[in-house]
Amino acid sequence: MSNQAEPAQTQSRTGRRVGIAVFSLIVGGITAVLSIEIICSAFAPPVPSAVSCSEQVRQLWDSLLQARRSAQLELSEEAALERFRAQLGGRWQTLPEVHGACSSPTERDLLRQLLQLRFEEENSVRYEARGLAQSRDRVAKLVSAQVGTSSEPAP
Repeated sequence: MSNQAEPAQTQSRTGRRVGIAVFSLIVGGITAVLSIEIICSAFAPPVPSAVSCSEQVRQLWDSLLQARRSAQLELSEEAALERFRAQLGGRWQTLPEVHGACSSPTERDLLRQLLQLRFEEENSVRYEARGLAQSRDRVAKLVSAQVGTSSEPAP
């Protein structure tokens, strides 16, 4: 009986070892590939663009102005912020390329200031919308109480 039990145990151990080896190769392979991709993208130099720095900065500036105008059309803070970010969208996703195209200290300073303005504009959109919504509600209630009209503010 022990002779029959030994081949079954040996096969079981061999199968378990093969399973562990296959699992380890799959997990290790995926981990290695993803690690290499992350390291390459983190340390790779920015890709220079065929478009000049000044043109790319102008496009970023135009998209910032357009986003600010579109956010002003919204009544709530969340909607204004969402619209602002949506309008910025893809143009600001190319920021690493713009960094690569802007090589002089003057261009880099301009880009840094534009990036700072973008974040200030986003905060401004957030707080303006909040203040505007509160003011609209307050005035709507006052008008409703004093004039007797609907309490809904006009868009």
